[in-house]
Amino acid sequence: MSDRSILFIDGENLLIRFEAMVDEGRKPTESTIHKPGDYVWHDKFQEIHKIRPYRILYYNAKQGDDDALENHRRELATLEYAVSNNEFREKAAVTPKVFKKEKNKAKTKSVDINLTTDLLRHAMNGSIDRAIVISGDGDYIPVYEEAMRHGVRVTVGALSSGLNNLILTTVDFFKDLDDILFHKANA
Repeated sequence: MSDRSILFIDGENLLIRFEAMVDEGRKPTESTIHKPGDYVWHDKFQEIHKIRPYRILYYNAKQGDDDALENHRRELATLEYAVSNNEFREKAAVTPKVFKKEKNKAKTKSVDINLTTDLLRHAMNGSIDRAIVISGDGDYIPVYEEAMRHGVRVTVGALSSGLNNLILTTVDFFKDLDDILFHKANA
């Protein structure tokens, strides 16, 4: 059985939660890539579910002019992941989806709206069997429920910081990202 999966990363939510945990004293692992104020990445994101996604979409917001946004898109596009099936293995680049963030705003709605639109489009047109989402944001729960009504299995990976616990009883599979991005709390 095939498992056509796309990984949807709410980079804005991930960055806010990650940096909050760093501020609380958590120590990132050496393999965690963190550009303060911009993004967080780890190669193991692609392994949240046993089947690797065929595409990774990274949704993020950034302050600045058009050149700053384009530079951020290019930087995110340098992040690579392994694509595999039974016959071949190759590298692919993350697909960046970057939106303008206004000054003095912690979050934008552009990331949430575009991630929701894309996930539901794929679910409703039958182009995926599984949606893998990195976000602990409870605002996505109705999106997960709708995708599941269309036969899509939903996997969520999130940090413990800011995790909406209703996600745990809504989705098919949950992965705590604390152990991927941080050293154990006592280490």
